[in-house]
Amino acid sequence: MIAIILYLSTTVFFPAHITLAILPLIVIRLYLVKSTKITYTRNEIIGFGILTLSASVILISNTIIGPKVSNILENSLLGDIPYIFLILLALILGKFLSANDLKIIQILIICEVLIGIIEYVIGVPTFFKNVTPIGELADSNLLYQRKVFGLSANSSVLASKTVYLATITLMQLRLYGNKFNKIIIFIVLIGLVITFNRAAIIAVCFSLVLFFSRSFKNILVLIFPLILLALWNWDNIFTQMTRGKNGVDYSGRDQIFSYFFNFWKENIFFGNLGTKLWWNSNGSIWHAHNSYLEFIASNGLFGSITLLIGLIMIFYKKNILVCLPILLYSMAQYGFLWGLSFYDVLFSAILFTYSQELKRVTLNPSIS
Repeated sequence: MIAIILYLSTTVFFPAHITLAILPLIVIRLYLVKSTKITYTRNEIIGFGILTLSASVILISNTIIGPKVSNILENSLLGDIPYIFLILLALILGKFLSANDLKIIQILIICEVLIGIIEYVIGVPTFFKNVTPIGELADSNLLYQRKVFGLSANSSVLASKTVYLATITLMQLRLYGNKFNKIIIFIVLIGLVITFNRAAIIAVCFSLVLFFSRSFKNILVLIFPLILLALWNWDNIFTQMTRGKNGVDYSGRDQIFSYFFNFWKENIFFGNLGTKLWWNSNGSIWHAHNSYLEFIASNGLFGSITLLIGLIMIFYKKNILVCLPILLYSMAQYGFLWGLSFYDVLFSAILFTYSQELKRVTLNPSIS
């Protein structure tokens, strides 16, 4: 149920804040069902303590002084809360998810990608509640103009979930191998095509090349032929990635990055005192399209440095490269460091689960 609610928070049918509903379910799992035993290492306690102290300082400052730019999202239930607190809560919640929870989320995202494939074939962006003006897919050779939503509010959300699907699947390949996970990678690639989010494509493809390049056989049989194929079809790939403009296309990110960077320069130490910063450009509301820039602009150097120290302590000796697709994707979209969200809870869950499962597999190699 926890995994299902977490997933539903990303769909067009439910608001994101239903994530809060997993709190009582985790308590029930811990103390009534007692199916999960949670322990904390000394480093994790220190890390969570640092984040709690940092979040408390930012909250007090925010309450007394107030943010430079108030929360401008009227439908944001948690928007007025300094979101370093929400990230802290998300990281803690992620520790309570299990490998089975991740498998359930993996299956649900696969199902959504399959629904997206049907939408793509029929030529509609979604079969469900459409909150966009897009009624049908454009009759165009550009994949960017033919993006589908699956069960999500837009194609970007489905693309984000495809990145997380890739991350979970790569984690499982590291731990267990399993040919079925390689089939899921194929589904991931289809998901990238039908959502055509360039940040997602680059993040996932780079991570896949890096993962499969660990074996000389894979380099010879898989990576090298794919590189040759890409070079042979380079003109079409370049046209697709530049949206037919045959030049570098930032999709407005140059202006967006400039706004957030300049805001941070003017408020370098405390940023927006923890309130998430948005840019209101002639009535259009924009996030930073870079989770790290969003965080440093909203929280300044103080919040960013203490967050980094806290994360290093919490995930000490955990292979953070397991989440490489998410970390790369977050450089050009929202993902990691978004708040009390599917994205941060799952990021934390993947790292804690990988660490636990690696120990289990090491002790019992027959599992893999």
